[in-house]
Parts: sequence; C-alpha cells; structure tokens
Amino acid sequence: DCATAVWSPNGVWLAFARNAHDKDDGIYIQRADGSGQPKLVWRTESLEVGIFPMDWLPDSSGVIFTKFTGSKGEPFLVRLSADGTPSQPERLRSSNTVTNEFRISPDGKLVLMGTEDSGQYGLYVAEFSDGRIVGRPVPIEGTTNGGGVQWAADSKRFYFSQERGKVMTSTIERQPLLHASTPTFAFDLKALKLDPQMFDILPDGRLVGVQLGLGEDESGRSAALILNWLDSVRPKLK
Repeated sequence: DCATAVWSPNGVWLAFARNAHDKDDGIYIQRADGSGQPKLVWRTESLEVGIFPMDWLPDSSGVIFTKFTGSKGEPFLVRLSADGTPSQPERLRSSNTVTNEFRISPDGKLVLMGTEDSGQYGLYVAEFSDGRIVGRPVPIEGTTNGGGVQWAADSKRFYFSQERGKVMTSTIERQPLLHASTPTFAFDLKALKLDPQMFDILPDGRLVGVQLGLGEDESGRSAALILNWLDSVRPKLK
C-alpha cells in the first residue's frame, strides 16, 4: 500500500510511504511527470516502526518524515540532491516527547508542531532556520485536540482541524516575541458535508475538500456489504 503522498513545493517530486510489511517498506520519492523509478529515501527499520512523509523544505531540497514507534512520533529531515539522491536522516528534535505534526511555513522561517512538550498534546510554534529549530517552541492556546495543520501562503496564518469537523485559524506574530493569537472558527466541515480527513486550504484562503457520499456519516468512513453483486453486473456486460 502507498499512502500519505506529499507534493514538493516546486511540483517536481511526490513523496509517499510504502507499507507492504516487507523489506522494501519506507519513504520514496517519485518525479511528478512519471519519469524514472521511485527513489528510496529511507527504509523502515522494522515492522514495529512506521514512517510517513510530513512536509518538504520550502526550496524542495529535503523531505520531512515522522517515525512512529508505537504512539511516539519523531520528526526527521532527509536532504536531497538535485537528482533526488538522499543524505542520511537528521533528527529534528532531541526531545523525548511525542511529535506527530511538523509543518514548515512557506517562507521557511517557522514550524508548527503537534507535540506533548508540556505533558499534554497541543500545537506549538518555533523559529526555523537551515533545517533546524531555533529557540524554544511556544505553546498555542486552545489546540489540545488540534491536527491537520495547514499554513496560509503568507506564513502568518495557519489552519487546523478539531473534533466534530471544526476548522480553526490563528495568526502568528514574531515581534516583539513569537506568539500566536487565540484560535477562532473558520469552517464547519460537518455542515459542508466534507470529509474531515481530506481538506486543504488554497493560497487565497479558500477551502477545498472531498464531499461525503450519500449515506456516509461525518467521519467520512462507512462500509456496505453487497451480496451476489455479480448477478447485477453480468447483464450490463452483455
């Protein structure tokens, strides 16, 4: 299975996770035009470890991925040459706490993280430079259930999802000290009948999402059992 595909900012590469429970599992990149073969960026260490691409450096020179051991997530950076040859992974955080989200701002100067630095999961913002976190991450109020982080194009505003399909937004200020505003309501995915796991924010701030099908609930996940389905298909094939 291939999942969690992430576009490079320059549109040249697509990073994705391969999870077939065999020796070839790992993070791969593939040219978006379909040329060439997928390149292995980092191989999964064992069946007990999961790794998933999370983001790219703004200049498309490196892939951010998260390694999960149980429920503990750790972010890493793999720098890439122009032809996609990977370097050795660089650990992005020395903390022993869980870090499940890691999103770099479009200008490359900030990073949003979902972590448990304070003992309770929430979103944090920190300065970012040359592939490194600079200074101490700052907690963002009201984000204990935050996920699905999306930056706005101006690197000053971000969006995140909460339970019950609510999308919230907050602005980041860097002066006089780095801080984030109290999150406010932006969109209601449930009211719009959109899948809460499949949405994005366009550069102009508009919402794009996948509409739920007929009979699907707000989680966007449902299953149906169809008996003797070939009996209904065969007449249509004649």
